[in-house]
Amino acid sequence: MRTFRDYVDGLCFAEGHDLILPYEQHDRRVMFKLSHKVSDKCNKRFGETTTAFTSEIVDALIHRLCLDKKRNETQRVKRRAGKAANKATLDPGSALVSIIVTPSTSTHSH
Repeated sequence: MRTFRDYVDGLCFAEGHDLILPYEQHDRRVMFKLSHKVSDKCNKRFGETTTAFTSEIVDALIHRLCLDKKRNETQRVKRRAGKAANKATLDPGSALVSIIVTPSTSTHSH
């Protein structure tokens, strides 16, 4: 199934659709045409060994690809934000380090 998902994703990309937006933000007519084009290509490539891929099946898969890509991008942004926050607290030039008091180098006699 992963191979088929990647194949459909590649076909969509070749048609000029990267699928990084949520499915609902794509023009419905454009997605309808895309699902028909992709299902035709899938049936030409896989049709001899599998059952026919209807445009509805391909449209559902495209919808799922959009959801997965959006979820993955959201998680990637959260990870980057977390790493940036952690780096800021560990960075020697960060504000946190400036509040750490360093020992005095002067010698005082008591």
